[in-house]
Amino acid sequence: MTFDYRSSFELGHKYSRLVTQRLQDCGVEADLQPLEFARDVQDRERFTLHEKDIVTAAGVLEVKSSSRVFGDDPFDYPASSLIVDTLHGFNAKVRKPVAYCMVSQATKAMLVVPVSSRHEWWVQNLYDRKREIYDDFLLANKSVLRSFAELVDWLKGKQR
Repeated sequence: MTFDYRSSFELGHKYSRLVTQRLQDCGVEADLQPLEFARDVQDRERFTLHEKDIVTAAGVLEVKSSSRVFGDDPFDYPASSLIVDTLHGFNAKVRKPVAYCMVSQATKAMLVVPVSSRHEWWVQNLYDRKREIYDDFLLANKSVLRSFAELVDWLKGKQR
């Protein structure tokens, strides 16, 4: 079974749209970037370097959806740690995100990993079942998680 990049990008964009709408509903100026697909392998590198999910006055927000079931309270997150991104994906970004919005596909709840907590993350080589490869991932303890409401307050402060 080969990894379906197109379906993966479409799913990711769906959750980016959900986060954008929720931010806008809370009064945050947020711009969802258009869904694009790489034309070839070389074009995929451009995406890695310059991809942005949501642009705000404070900077870029990266959206990651998860099959994990969780709610809006960071203290109730059901695991001791979580995957933030791939090491390559994070390091390759020309413009680093200011935060990662983690969305539960099951509950649509949103939690946030501020990139200011980067010094607390670690690298672990794990098997990616979807892509069927091992890769180096950035992991963080659940203690770095913040609520979506905290992100909204922070972003509103940056709009002024």
